[in-house]
Amino acid sequence: MQILPQQSCLINILLQAGLMQKLAQIIKNKMKRRIMFSRIK
Repeated sequence: MQILPQQSCLINILLQAGLMQKLAQIIKNKMKRRIMFSRIK
């Protein structure tokens, strides 16, 4: 299977989008934990 430059570019964009979503989820989880800790104190 031959990958065209355009296709590989699209794949890279999709991979980056997936990574950005994962990072966003991790950041949200960290923020939630911080809010929980601040409420406990």
